[in-house]
Amino acid sequence: MLISEYGSRKSFIDGFLIVVGFVFFLSEVLSGVTRYYFSALEISYCVYLPKIFLVLSIFAVILKGLFKNKLGKTFVLLLLVLFYSFLIA
Repeated sequence: MLISEYGSRKSFIDGFLIVVGFVFFLSEVLSGVTRYYFSALEISYCVYLPKIFLVLSIFAVILKGLFKNKLGKTFVLLLLVLFYSFLIA
């Protein structure tokens, strides 16, 4: 587990979210370079992997909150409607 400077322990999911966020922001910064080299290697679909991991990690946090009853069902329903509107738009 990760230990912060204040001595509190972070859970595995917190550390995983930090890593996924870092990889996502790094991929956004280097998106032009990675697109170029991935298309040269004919694996251009790999550019979208950090975004997929980010979406999956958000769903993991939501499911964790649902199973621990920390998120209300109304919140999840509104989040799903928001996600659906992003897909349609």
